[in-house]
Amino acid sequence: MEVLKQYPQIHYVKPKGAFYLMLDLSFVIGKAIRGQIVRNDEELALRLLGEAHVATVGGTPFGVPGCVRLSLASSMDDIEEGIRRIAAFVAG
Repeated sequence: MEVLKQYPQIHYVKPKGAFYLMLDLSFVIGKAIRGQIVRNDEELALRLLGEAHVATVGGTPFGVPGCVRLSLASSMDDIEEGIRRIAAFVAG
């Protein structure tokens, strides 16, 4: 959570003992990133994987459209790098 304080545009739901984090990236839905409109969170998750090399899952299947689910079952360095890549991607 500390690294996310550096990116005030990215909101999140604080996990309650779970090993995942839901990042609210709804502010990019409907906007162009790298010349392509992001239509929904599932498309965003695919683009994060293909373009930013960060594996996430769209939030719609979990009842939170506009969010992506990020696993915390990794090293802190990998998690922080993933968040940096996500932030850079959504910044365009």
